[in-house]
Amino acid sequence: MKKNRSGPIWSAGILLIFVSLACSSIQAVPLTATAVPTSISTSLPEATASPMSTPLPMETPDVAATQQASDLQTRIQGYVQNGYLTSNQGNFFNLQDATFDLAKMNYFNFKDTGYEDKTKNFAAWAHIKLSSASAVNYPEYSGCGFGFRLTDNGDTYTAMVVKDRVLVTSCRNHSCNEVGKTHGSGRLSYEGDFEADVELIVNDTDVNFVVEGQPIGKYTLSSDYLTDPGYFTYTQISGTNKDYGTRCDFSNAGLWIPQQ
Repeated sequence: MKKNRSGPIWSAGILLIFVSLACSSIQAVPLTATAVPTSISTSLPEATASPMSTPLPMETPDVAATQQASDLQTRIQGYVQNGYLTSNQGNFFNLQDATFDLAKMNYFNFKDTGYEDKTKNFAAWAHIKLSSASAVNYPEYSGCGFGFRLTDNGDTYTAMVVKDRVLVTSCRNHSCNEVGKTHGSGRLSYEGDFEADVELIVNDTDVNFVVEGQPIGKYTLSSDYLTDPGYFTYTQISGTNKDYGTRCDFSNAGLWIPQQ
């Protein structure tokens, strides 16, 4: 199965935002780039046979790899059956675990996932833990999620979980607007710190967000904006300046890139 190549990676940065209740928009000042460590993600190991420790003329399968491949197949087939993806053919990449903080209210933060190539359509998932150094209440947000189709000049889409909703934004020329849902409630009901298994599936203009196995919302992207492949990142929004601010922890994360 294809492995992710190494090479130059976009430098992540922090984006200041202000949430407007009246128009549900987010405005921002220019991005400041900071360096991000590079790494190489690896593809899912195929199930192979490994010799037993005793000299018997037989082999036993790699149980962990076999189970991982089976779980992946079930997941991707579910996306196809639900209409999120059109094909179950593609390549899988393990993403690196990451924990990062941001103590700057109304700022976005972008971090490397370990996948360095550009992509347009994908399915991504992770176990996310969010903690905040102080209580964060609407209209402020503390959230963790993904950035996608990110360009070198900072234009991007983001999709994050905050305690009461899924927050999807479209950012152009350092100004971000919330993308409204086209199906589903888009609502969540977490209190304070929380953790969740999240899934984001992007197929052309269709965005589906799943939390704890339950579809939460479908969102429709612009048909004439960020239609080319871009970088894929972890993303964070901070709703407090206190102490460490907002902390996002990503684990058990994966990325599926459909074949073109």
